[in-house]
Amino acid sequence: MERIKYLMQRFFEGKAAGEEQQEFMRLVNSRKFDKLFLKVWEELFEKNLERGEIPDQKLTEIVQDIRKRFNLKDYEYIRTLSENQNFNESRTRRRIILWSAAAAILLLISLTYFAKNNFFVRETSPSLSQTLIEPGIKGATLILDDGTVVSLSDTVDFSLKEKDGTLIQKEAGTINYKSQDKSKVEKEIFNTIITSTGEEYTLQLSDGTQVHLNAESEIRFPVKFSKDRREVALKGEAYFIVTKDSKHPFMAKTAKMDIRVLGTQFNVNAYDDKESAKATLVEGSLEVISSVNRSSIVLTPGQQASIGETGELEIKNVDTKLYTDWIDGKFIFVNERLEDIIIKLSRWYNIEVEYADESVKDIRFGARLNRYTQVNTIFEIMNNTQLVNIVQTKNKFMIRRNR
Repeated sequence: MERIKYLMQRFFEGKAAGEEQQEFMRLVNSRKFDKLFLKVWEELFEKNLERGEIPDQKLTEIVQDIRKRFNLKDYEYIRTLSENQNFNESRTRRRIILWSAAAAILLLISLTYFAKNNFFVRETSPSLSQTLIEPGIKGATLILDDGTVVSLSDTVDFSLKEKDGTLIQKEAGTINYKSQDKSKVEKEIFNTIITSTGEEYTLQLSDGTQVHLNAESEIRFPVKFSKDRREVALKGEAYFIVTKDSKHPFMAKTAKMDIRVLGTQFNVNAYDDKESAKATLVEGSLEVISSVNRSSIVLTPGQQASIGETGELEIKNVDTKLYTDWIDGKFIFVNERLEDIIIKLSRWYNIEVEYADESVKDIRFGARLNRYTQVNTIFEIMNNTQLVNIVQTKNKFMIRRNR
């Protein structure tokens, strides 16, 4: 097995040549190694995916060919196991899911890789093409303290002044707040920025803190922070890069949690339609406080706090890339329910989806996708897993289970 793992890693990196390549191809052509090959593939793929690497095209073709050797009975049995929600989260379960769910494992390769190498579907001519659904854009709506509404969705840059003298500058898809008056704040002036479905935006607060707003989100903030505190209110999802200031703690408040920081990077997911709110820490440290019972915990990098309906705090270690993927222009899903995937896609693509029956929602996929491609191509790739059949009517999609 170690020899196969070594040779596959060489292929993964595109370095296999000469005798190594010939040896590997001899093993490939010996069918008694099929299951072992897929086992090694799963292990290497998990490890390399964490580093953001994708396999050499030739290796991907080999694995795809090996998988086709399994007969329909084997495939149906394995697919049933992959959808059994009673399995514990052991390595065996992960291996079954990643190793066997038909072509679903290939979804873990980036969408751009598929398009570049003409895998599954050509991006220029997808079959789900009655109406091409474009990705979201840089855009938002600014509401000033006096109720004035300003669109941030067009390409025109501008600058204006608030009543306290704070300069507001819009340029290159970002809005910056620059305090011109260093005197004490007599009365805080608040602005609100709202992103609709299919919009994202970047904001720089008066203290230099950067806030990236995801689609269907809202942030309310003072145009100039008072001297004793820095506080904003959030609905939806945002990624914060907080400017360090040990004398003036930064507080991000949501309906279910308050997040207190001094200087750090973290993601907050607090959509109204979610059962729980989540704070994921990338750098630094932060304190998460339940808005229900005021219990609190302190996170270290790589940890996530969540609060459900009861207000109880839970903490776990996570791969932060899975929760900050949208900042890097990606969708990364690891063994995620189809319904949860569709919710994220719907916020970004402004699409309507129906399910033929409830069981379809629980089909699980893995994917590493380009956030800025048309949704038609993403659904075409899902169709090619043969787990689902997605049919389009304008911007509406019907999803059925493939039998």
